[in-house]
Amino acid sequence: MQGLKKKRYILFYIIIIFCIILIVIKWSTKNEGYSNEVLLVSTNIQDLTTEVLVNGLILPAETITLKAPFNTYISRMLVSIGDEVKKGDVLVEFEGKNLEEELLLKRNELEIGLVLSDEADSNRKNNEYKLNALELEIEKISVDLELSKHLFEQGIISKQELDNIQNNLKEVELKYQMQKSMINLNEKIIQDKKNTLLKMQINEINKKLSETVMRAPVDGIIMEIIKAEGMPVTVGESIIKIPKSNCVKVSGYVSENDINNINEGLEVNFLDDNNNSVGKGRVTKISHIATNNTSGSKMDNGIVIEMTLELMDDRYKIYQSIQAEIVTRTSKNALTVPIEAVVRENNEAFVWVEKDGKYIKTKVEIGIMNDFYYEIIKGLDYQDLIVLYPNSIRGDLYDKVR
Repeated sequence: MQGLKKKRYILFYIIIIFCIILIVIKWSTKNEGYSNEVLLVSTNIQDLTTEVLVNGLILPAETITLKAPFNTYISRMLVSIGDEVKKGDVLVEFEGKNLEEELLLKRNELEIGLVLSDEADSNRKNNEYKLNALELEIEKISVDLELSKHLFEQGIISKQELDNIQNNLKEVELKYQMQKSMINLNEKIIQDKKNTLLKMQINEINKKLSETVMRAPVDGIIMEIIKAEGMPVTVGESIIKIPKSNCVKVSGYVSENDINNINEGLEVNFLDDNNNSVGKGRVTKISHIATNNTSGSKMDNGIVIEMTLELMDDRYKIYQSIQAEIVTRTSKNALTVPIEAVVRENNEAFVWVEKDGKYIKTKVEIGIMNDFYYEIIKGLDYQDLIVLYPNSIRGDLYDKVR
């Protein structure tokens, strides 16, 4: 009998212990996930900005097209697409052997004074014909004069007739001298013109010879090669395209959700992988056309925008990726609260304000926001104390919330 009674006591104690364990488990479950204390923060005044992050690609804003200086062909192409070049680097060599031969010929012409033009030859022949005619006339008049002198001595002609023949001879001789002087002058003018032309041609050939080497006009990257080595080119024909490395822009894709917040002229801050600022710029162009990106770069699909870029870090080059932070909205001296302090219910926003030891549920009007703060337009005052994590208030404290 005593043994049975002892067993009953043991069973009773076991039941009591089991109930205690159940109560402890239930109490622990009820308070799981809740903090032991209510954390409070005060509202603050600060400048608040909202940003859109865009993965962009640095592109040339301006491209220089290098063209053939004269008709020739490319003897050597010294660069390939993608090569980085410095100002003054040799990019192309043109054939110049024919120019050297032409230069030698022109210099010889200048030295020996050859008149090779048809006009010069025709003028010389015409002048020689006129002089020959005058010489024949002088010879004929001289013979007549000698005969007239004999006739005058014999009294057959008068003194007047003799004087007329003498005067005629003087006139023709004067005419001959004038014609000869004129011819010499004309020949000198023609020769001077020819020499001037030869000098101009020599200068032009020398200029072309100096251009048989094409150099990079700026620092940059070879973007396109239009004519290959060995190909003929005509004057003004495009050969190489090279962007200006100091004149760049950034192209990026913005999602259709974010594009409504972006306008031309917005300020852009460019960041490195550690979110340090490496440049400034502004949005300059929005395509307003959705585009699928197939370039394989870090950029996303979306709407293409263009931004200016003033780099402060020479690590970044053309065709490299860069992160752009576009400031879409700015609110000066905004009243702000941490985003963790706001609870949204049915498209309305609420915070819990601490007053006299109680936590009062208060409706607020939200302005702009970023990753950390909400702007409070209406419902709170500066330095109001609010609950930081209202969803984590311990169950036994809910009676203080109304």
